[in-house]
Amino acid sequence: MPGSQSPISPSGEVARGARRKGAHQGKPQQRLRAPARNLPPPSTAWRFPSPRGGGSEAFNIYCILDYRPPMHPAIIALAKDAEHRFSKPPCETLTLLAGLGVQGDAHAGRLVQHLSRMAKDPAAANLRQVHLIHAELFDELAAKGFAVAPGDLGENITTRGLDLLGLSRGTRLRLGEAAVIEITGLRNPCKQIDGLAKGLMAATLDKAADGSLVRKCGVMATVVTGGEVRVGDEIDLASLPLEFEALGVV
Repeated sequence: MPGSQSPISPSGEVARGARRKGAHQGKPQQRLRAPARNLPPPSTAWRFPSPRGGGSEAFNIYCILDYRPPMHPAIIALAKDAEHRFSKPPCETLTLLAGLGVQGDAHAGRLVQHLSRMAKDPAAANLRQVHLIHAELFDELAAKGFAVAPGDLGENITTRGLDLLGLSRGTRLRLGEAAVIEITGLRNPCKQIDGLAKGLMAATLDKAADGSLVRKCGVMATVVTGGEVRVGDEIDLASLPLEFEALGVV
């Protein structure tokens, strides 16, 4: 940029990415391809006194001061309960135990702990050690008139920014610094959900294009590597299975 002056936005902040129009002054300048981090295209042209004098020169200002990059998948809430109750009270941290689940939670154990599953086969492996729900479901339910908070549906971990339902069986996720979980399948919503609000269970279900039932009430996982998990921790992909396998009910 000629001279030492920097274009300043109306708020007084230095605008970033300013480019001089030069010979194309007064004509729309071709927009540059957005950088890899998905910055918005230039949106506003400002005129500033020319440092060489004699009029003004136009600049494209990349107005990104209010830009918010896509959110990294993260944990926004945690919950556990030592008793077999439908909803779980919130907490700030969870300790995940390898092969067991959430320390201090009623559903922790190597063998199945959910009462309905225990009635069928108490010796079955516990594939439901940790329950995760995406907060985007709560947004969707709110739009339908249902007020649902983290923990209300019995999940241990509430996420945002991650398509849980689209993961493959066997996907491993790193939670925070050390803990690793493996996705085992879908949570099958039950009629107890209607105890929170009439019609809520139906609101957590949908139909796919082929007519099959879509269960949106989160996923289940086992703990591969233990560790402490905190609200605000990021979620990263640890590994993927060799072949994709759509999630089924566990």
